[in-house]
Amino acid sequence: MAQSLGHGTFLGHGAVFRTWDSCEFSLDPNTAHKYLLLSEDNLTVTFVKEQQYPDHEDRFTGMYSQVLSCTGLRGRCYWEVDWNGEVSIAVSYRKIRRSGIECRLGNNDQSWSLTICDGMYSVCHNGKQTCIGLFSSSGRVGVFLDSEAGALSFYKVFSYGKLFHLHTFCSSFSEPLFPGFGLWPDSEVTLVNLNTQRPLEDRPGH
Repeated sequence: MAQSLGHGTFLGHGAVFRTWDSCEFSLDPNTAHKYLLLSEDNLTVTFVKEQQYPDHEDRFTGMYSQVLSCTGLRGRCYWEVDWNGEVSIAVSYRKIRRSGIECRLGNNDQSWSLTICDGMYSVCHNGKQTCIGLFSSSGRVGVFLDSEAGALSFYKVFSYGKLFHLHTFCSSFSEPLFPGFGLWPDSEVTLVNLNTQRPLEDRPGH
């Protein structure tokens, strides 16, 4: 049964999971909605005018402009995204529907989302939405998944490395989780390569 934990805690600079549990993945072009354009390295997604993509059974269609990652995650995984505009940052089971109202990230029992829209942060799972605070027009969000512990946490990341806890979902995750994003017009999301930002002395073996 899914539960949620509140927000508001600061974590110190260089939280352990930010250093040791960081993971890398790319976005799956076959899932990208026709209004989304991926960069050549599939690490950035931008809301644009309609693209002429080939039909694919995995592609999102309809009113929600969404994309999933190529890789499903299990265990302990941490990643960060830079965002601009109005976006949803989420994880989902692979089998999520690709069209209709129920395909929206967070609007079903197969996905969990943090949405940054209409001047607010909000979290949503199975259609239950909770507003958790105000936001600026751009920023960085960290996501920490510990599937064995049944926890999915979202953090606001500050430029000096401190993390501010926004929300934690508690659930029994029965399948690998695929990071996903929903975008509104004039919005963009970029996956951050944490390995290029990590000081050499902080890496294993140094």
